[in-house]
Amino acid sequence: MKKILLSMISCILMILLIVSIISYKCSLSVTPLTNFQPFLTQYSQDSLNKDIIKENLPTIDASVAFYPLASKIVENIYSSKNYTNELNWVSTAEAYENIVNGEVDALIVSGPSKEQMELIKNSNKKLKFVPFTKEALIFYVNANNIIDTLTIEEIQKIYLGKYHEDITTYQLEKNNGSQTCFESIVENNTIDENHIEIKDMVTIIKSVAYDKNSLAYAFNSFYTKVCNSSKLKLISINGVEPTKENILTEKYPLLYDIYFVYDEENSNQNLKIIEEWLLSEEGQNFIKNL
Repeated sequence: MKKILLSMISCILMILLIVSIISYKCSLSVTPLTNFQPFLTQYSQDSLNKDIIKENLPTIDASVAFYPLASKIVENIYSSKNYTNELNWVSTAEAYENIVNGEVDALIVSGPSKEQMELIKNSNKKLKFVPFTKEALIFYVNANNIIDTLTIEEIQKIYLGKYHEDITTYQLEKNNGSQTCFESIVENNTIDENHIEIKDMVTIIKSVAYDKNSLAYAFNSFYTKVCNSSKLKLISINGVEPTKENILTEKYPLLYDIYFVYDEENSNQNLKIIEEWLLSEEGQNFIKNL
C-alpha cells in the first residue's frame, strides 16, 4: 500500500512539473517574423492599400527590428498583384553591406555605426538618408526584478562596470542597429567586459525571461510587436515610461531616427515616390497610427 501511495505521489508531482513547464513556456511567446510578411490577410487590417507603386517595385532590406514597420509600408504602397517578395529582413550590418554592394535598392534601418559610415565612404556611393520616424530604445528586465526605473546615468554605470549590484546585463554584437544606439548612451566609452553578448534580440528576450536579475535593451517596435510575455517588464527611463504617447510626444528620452536609405544615382524613380510618401502628411499619420 505504501509503495502504491508513493507511486501516486510521484506521478502527481511529475504531472505538476510538466504543467508548470508548459505554463511557463506559454507565458513567453515570440511571434516569428514570417507572420509579418506583406499582404498576409490577418495582418492587413491597418493598411490603406493605396497601390501607389504598381510596377518596377524597389527591393528593400529592412533590419530585423523594423521589418513589421517596413511590411506595413510596403503593404500600403506596393501593388499586391505585382509584389514578389521585394521586402526582406536582414541584420543592420548586412543591410548596409547589401546597399553598398548594389544588391538592394533601399533600406529601412537605424543610423550607421562608425564602421558602417566608413564602409559607405569607401564605396563612393551617394546614399541619401531620409529620417521619417523616431524609434525608442527601451530597457527591460525579468518580471520578478525589483527594478522599475533607471536613470541614464545609472545605465551608464551598470554597463561601464561602475555599479556593483547583482545584475546580469545583455548586449548585442557590434554594428547591430540597437547596439549602435546603445553605445551612444555610454558615449562610446569602453563597455565592461562582464556582459553577455548575443547575436540576436529574440535570444536575449528568452534569456531575460529566465534570469530574474537580468537587464537588456531593444527597439520598442520590435519588442512590442514580436514579444508577448508576462515574464518580462519594461522599465521607465528618467522616470518616463516608454508608452506610445510618451514616444510620439518625445517625452521619452531615448529616441533615435529611423531612415529610408537609397542611392541617389539609382535609376528607379519609385524610390523618390516612396520618400515623398513617407514624409507626406498621409504617410506620417499612417506610421504614427501603427
